[in-house]
Amino acid sequence: MFERFTERTVATGRGTVFARVGGSGPPILLLHGYPQTHLMWHTTAALLSDRYTVVVADLPGYGASFRPTPTPDHAAHSKRALALDLTEAMSALGHDAFAVVGHDRGGRVAYRMALDHPERVTAAAALDVVPTGEVWARADAAMALGYWHWAFLAQPAPLPERLIGADPDAFFDLHVRALGLGAAPDRYPPDLMAAYRELLDDPGTVEAICEDYRAGAGIDREHDEADRGRRYIECPLLALWSARGALPRFYGDVLDVWRPWARRVAGRGVDASHFLVEDQPEQVAEIVSGFLVGSAPARRRFRRPPPRPHTLEERTEMTPTIVLVHGAYAESSSWDGLLDRLPSEGRVIAFANPLRSLASDTALLTDLIRTLDGPVVLVGHSYGGAVLSGVPADAGDVVALVYIAGFALAPGESAGDASALVPGSTLGDTLVPVPLAGGGTDTYIAEDKYHAQFCADLPADQAARMAITQRPVTQEALFEPAGQQALWQTVPSWFVFGELDHNIPVGAHRIMAERADARRTVEIAGASHVVGISHAEEVANVVLDALDRTAVAS
Repeated sequence: MFERFTERTVATGRGTVFARVGGSGPPILLLHGYPQTHLMWHTTAALLSDRYTVVVADLPGYGASFRPTPTPDHAAHSKRALALDLTEAMSALGHDAFAVVGHDRGGRVAYRMALDHPERVTAAAALDVVPTGEVWARADAAMALGYWHWAFLAQPAPLPERLIGADPDAFFDLHVRALGLGAAPDRYPPDLMAAYRELLDDPGTVEAICEDYRAGAGIDREHDEADRGRRYIECPLLALWSARGALPRFYGDVLDVWRPWARRVAGRGVDASHFLVEDQPEQVAEIVSGFLVGSAPARRRFRRPPPRPHTLEERTEMTPTIVLVHGAYAESSSWDGLLDRLPSEGRVIAFANPLRSLASDTALLTDLIRTLDGPVVLVGHSYGGAVLSGVPADAGDVVALVYIAGFALAPGESAGDASALVPGSTLGDTLVPVPLAGGGTDTYIAEDKYHAQFCADLPADQAARMAITQRPVTQEALFEPAGQQALWQTVPSWFVFGELDHNIPVGAHRIMAERADARRTVEIAGASHVVGISHAEEVANVVLDALDRTAVAS
């Protein structure tokens, strides 16, 4: 484990923090949860180190980091105090600004760090937690039974410490393992499980665990309540959780719990236990990496040199070329209603999207854009949004992106991943696979399911014609990861989508619009996935808004 990492013992104002450091690139701090140490990140940290300088630390009180001395108000173990310790550790390592990702108790330190040190934290991710104040404010019988250890560990010393010390095997096997630790096959080597079990043999660690939960029941809750509605997490926030765990059972829509606390929040459930980082390290690393790239500050885009007009008057006279990129299970005639409402001056091109592979489809669209002089506005529906998102920033003078129920993929994300950002897509159940002789599989929407799935707000006869003329997309294209740059990171974007989209859930659209920092987001009540057909007037207004607001900048 951690073969490419170096061990560091870092001095802070209260004591030394143990960390391992590896990789190169923007810095990211990884924080473990209860009852673990930095070892939980062993696979995910290695994957992230290809792109980031990864700092994996033991929380104070755990592992090889210092043990805070307990105080009557438990402030020494508050998440505010731990966040300060770890912020100082990052400073000592030379990182004035960094991203932080925390699981369980580490997630609580991460969001507290983002609240208390907004000038330091560029992005934050909290894994399988909601704010501590919300846990206690929403506590009910389900929470009391499911999270019984919250109240048990918070009891006055030395009751829980002595009970754990009397039979640590029972506590580990019947409680910690019951949360899912060690259950995923081939993810938990015996020596790793032994290291976790040995933590409970150390009275200092057990004391720190209990003090951690005492702080959670008292001072951490007070800090959250003091901030509720007054301070917000200013940086982008990612929330991941166990899709089959406690959070969706307790709270339903987990992101709804987080939204009052953060300016921008995105997230999804992961098919894993509470210990999702170890159960699904590759998936977690991919999601976190895509989130961090999408959260990075937009860089200034340097456009191609002339032929270009040189005066402002000449520039504002240039009407952008509009390139329409249709999606899967449709074809270019799907733009007819929109074409009737676009300006008569200027050029409009309906790109014939091959729907074969994300990389090759994007390459063909890029080739087209390179032939165009002057400003370009790209408009994509559904999978067409995924294609235009991958166009290189230097391909041409692209001044605006319009996503019409479209995929604004993050780097490394597939259309399938984005559809699953929140539950609700029913597309998979309607698809008919057609194996191809040369390899791969085409997919169609079954004709008898097309109307309800794809375009429920259109007349039945129109839906029947569309079902017949639909063009298939390959299954491989839908699950092909996007490249390492997303055009929406550097080009302004507009989003319009329907409330009743059964292909891409409305919650996923909201996440993509939020992380792209959309100039405008329009959600149309009652609209289906083909919002550009059923609500052509409203969609045309969004496209015209993009044209108007980029006219001078072009």
